[in-house]
Amino acid sequence: MNNVRLSTKAARDLERLRDFLYHQTRSRQVLRKFDREFENAKESISKNPSCYPLLEHNKKIRKKYQWKYWYFFIDYSDEVVIQRIFHESEDWLNNLE
Repeated sequence: MNNVRLSTKAARDLERLRDFLYHQTRSRQVLRKFDREFENAKESISKNPSCYPLLEHNKKIRKKYQWKYWYFFIDYSDEVVIQRIFHESEDWLNNLE
């Protein structure tokens, strides 16, 4: 298993998405589901990061889709770094560097 961490931008994305969810739903249950799915995504990425497809326009970034969210990450030899997290309705293609 690889260590998975968030980049600064991904940490901000996570906070932004949690804030939006809570603002829209006012539900702690929804936030718990979001947190659980986030942890599941991290665990899945850590187990086998190379099984996820590379982006066509950036061959070092891989992508994973889970529960309405896209996770973009780079698999380094000693760790995996989630670079960005977007909701499926966001224009992630124009926001990735």
